[in-house]
Amino acid sequence: GDWLTKGNDRESAVEILKFIRNKMTEFFGEKSYLMVGNHDYNYQGQVLGWNEYQLTPDEIAESWFPEYGKTYYGFTTDASRFYVFDSGIDWNHTKSINDYDKEQIVWFAQQLEKNDDKHIVIAMHRVTQREELNVMTPYLAEMGAAYNARGTYEYDGVVYDFSDKSGMV
Repeated sequence: GDWLTKGNDRESAVEILKFIRNKMTEFFGEKSYLMVGNHDYNYQGQVLGWNEYQLTPDEIAESWFPEYGKTYYGFTTDASRFYVFDSGIDWNHTKSINDYDKEQIVWFAQQLEKNDDKHIVIAMHRVTQREELNVMTPYLAEMGAAYNARGTYEYDGVVYDFSDKSGMV
């Protein structure tokens, strides 16, 4: 993540992301896994007054993740399953949860209920100079703890049962 470093119009931002995906695939083949960083939304131009265009999750997904259709996804290696999240833009993702965050939290809970992998890894971009955690982090951590304890986790009125699981997050 974090490939876009200045404000671009939609077309140039999308082309840069497609270029990155193609290069990563060229270098690493199917063993390349991209993660959305806060800059990949092309928001810097808005902050600095260069442009007004910010990419949407759908536009990023079309450029980077056409096989998943979302900016979050999971994949399996020989020994582990990885869940890659879209942590959004840094300045507005520390206080209030949005619908896209909720969608990812529910998706992760559903994935864990089906999961039979021994090792489970959560991956998300974090802005290191900020002290606040991404708004999704506590939910994912609590869910992982419930999974590891073979308990249940309730989110938005739905209970997810991990009592028959054997892996570790």
